[in-house]
Amino acid sequence: MKLTKDSYRLTLMFPKREPLRCKIREVADDILAGLITRKKNDMCGIDDQLDLIDSFFDVAREQNWVAMPLIDEVKNGYLALRPESATNLLVAAEQPMANRWPKNQRKNQSPRKT
Repeated sequence: MKLTKDSYRLTLMFPKREPLRCKIREVADDILAGLITRKKNDMCGIDDQLDLIDSFFDVAREQNWVAMPLIDEVKNGYLALRPESATNLLVAAEQPMANRWPKNQRKNQSPRKT
């Protein structure tokens, strides 16, 4: 659930009408639903969704809407969910990311207008 929240927080920094914003959120929701409904040992069904969100984050990196390290942190969290990285699942879920976000993006605060 933490990765899904981080995806939503990250996409808040995208332009408001950017379709990629909704696409990343949609796939993040699908991955979360897949993880909740599947057994821990049977995670192969989310491979396509993990590939998709990985590609979306690659596109987002190129747009320079958000600092690359923030995108990379969320992207790496999803990479840790791959079946070959299943042993990293608990580690990825426990790592706090909230302190690494820009101050105006913590606790659902909206960005300051300049």
